[in-house]
Amino acid sequence: MGVTQPSEINAAFADGFNRRDVDGLLALYEPGGSVVEIDGSISSGSAAIRDHLQRLVAIGGSMTSTNLTSVVVDEIALVTAEWVIVDGEVAPSISGRSAEVLRRQADGSWVYVIDQPA
Repeated sequence: MGVTQPSEINAAFADGFNRRDVDGLLALYEPGGSVVEIDGSISSGSAAIRDHLQRLVAIGGSMTSTNLTSVVVDEIALVTAEWVIVDGEVAPSISGRSAEVLRRQADGSWVYVIDQPA
């Protein structure tokens, strides 16, 4: 699931979510990366991010995530997106805008360093 352009990471994340592929989603993060939880707390490191992702995919439904902006400076990128999770039932969808900091890896792929999904 390697991402070659920062603007592709949101679509890759939605694809992993829709396949319920927690390992694939985790591969989109640096091992020491961080994600902001819904309550504003920060979960850092692979184990904490895996827990976050497991809770997220347990919501179910189908995600769409559209890249809004992508600013690249050297090996760092700031991207923003608009996302929605629809469960296909009567229940309302969940939506939001995200801001993420990415870093280019040695193999040229891009991964999350900081993910703020709210």
